[in-house]
Amino acid sequence: MLGFTLARRPVHHVALWLSLGSLLLASESAAPSASVAVSVTREAVVILSEALTQVDLFRALPASVMDDLIQGGATLKLHPGGTLVTQGATNSGFQLVRKGTAIVSVDGVERTTLAAGDYFGEISLIDHAPRSATVVAGPEGVETFALSPLAFSGLLDKHPKVARALLPVLTARIRAVEAAHRVEH
Repeated sequence: MLGFTLARRPVHHVALWLSLGSLLLASESAAPSASVAVSVTREAVVILSEALTQVDLFRALPASVMDDLIQGGATLKLHPGGTLVTQGATNSGFQLVRKGTAIVSVDGVERTTLAAGDYFGEISLIDHAPRSATVVAGPEGVETFALSPLAFSGLLDKHPKVARALLPVLTARIRAVEAAHRVEH
């Protein structure tokens, strides 16, 4: 085992602080049956690391930095209908869907369904902007890997060269948006 195991604790109308993960879950709307667990085996780290390398923002991270990123996060499990994030809320952070599905709605209109490997909130790690959508657990529930901006900031402090690695990714996203905008007009 890496780190330590934290017993599952219900998340309901409270802010939960995990010192290992530096994860703050301000979860006024989280389902009473939500739980957070920190229990990491080496095999789980390898599997999670592989999933995180599919996220363009994290793709170029060296293994040691990826291990620190994983240690800075936590697993969040919600039963069907449990709210992961609410549109307009300021509880920013990144979440990668590990199991199950999550339904994304904007202004009350369902937009898409996220499945294993899908993610959201990666830009909020940097800009701390309010949530642009509501995301709730799908019919089979959802399990995500969650990383707070505080944990990500600590990672950047510990590994300042990581910030440089993020710049090409972010500029590529801006260029893609600009190109799509030119095509539309």
